[in-house]
Amino acid sequence: MNDTQVSAALTPRQEEIRLMLRQGMSNKMIAAVLGISEGTVKNHVTEILRVLNANNRTQAAQQQHSELYDIDEYLHLAMHASSAGDIHTAMTHLKQLLQLQPGHALAIYLLATQHAEIGLFERAIKGMRAAIALNPQLEMARFQLGLLLVDRGRPAEAKEQFAGLTGIADPVLKAYSEAMVAVIEGDLQRGIERLTWSLGQDVRNPGMQALAGLMRRVLERVSAAAAGETGKTNSTRDSPVPGAGGSSEELFLGAYRQAGEQR
Repeated sequence: MNDTQVSAALTPRQEEIRLMLRQGMSNKMIAAVLGISEGTVKNHVTEILRVLNANNRTQAAQQQHSELYDIDEYLHLAMHASSAGDIHTAMTHLKQLLQLQPGHALAIYLLATQHAEIGLFERAIKGMRAAIALNPQLEMARFQLGLLLVDRGRPAEAKEQFAGLTGIADPVLKAYSEAMVAVIEGDLQRGIERLTWSLGQDVRNPGMQALAGLMRRVLERVSAAAAGETGKTNSTRDSPVPGAGGSSEELFLGAYRQAGEQR
């Protein structure tokens, strides 16, 4: 059987399991991640061995053959899985894409967002920085990196990212960035003004609509701090943004929760 025939013979689920075999995962671990029984995993592994004519799982994991999908297909599959809340499948497709094209900036960024979703924040930060270095035009990646840095209690680094967006063409994202810079600097009134203006604009992009839900919560917190209604000490009022200064509320992940609510 040639390489193309092998690729066609393995189902998407079997390709997924084969990738996990490459990572050294046991049947029990694979079953837990995929939410299926160990018996089902064992059946899949048996079929993979048969199709690949391999004697054991190590041989199957190491055997090379043509990829099942091309780069664009992997990207669309990953985005579809992410929109459905299937983080594991999204990550699998993105990693398969990056095996074909390691320098694919969008895929690196999207993988970083998945890392943030599962709590691997430092890995997410590293991935977003790498994606932006490859493609500085990934404006949403830069903004989300700024939010993630705020959430991690690193306002100076966050400000640097937001400041890099204050000259962009998108007026709404630009105003959000200006607002975040102002809040980090302690100019709450300026932050309120830019957030209020941004949230009053009519945006049709689903991603920006999801982001608007998060920024409304930021506006509420900043407005409360400016009015002295937070009930906190002056020292904590200096960080009215959700997540700043070590708060347990995850500012960054809020964007994804909002996106989920609007699907």
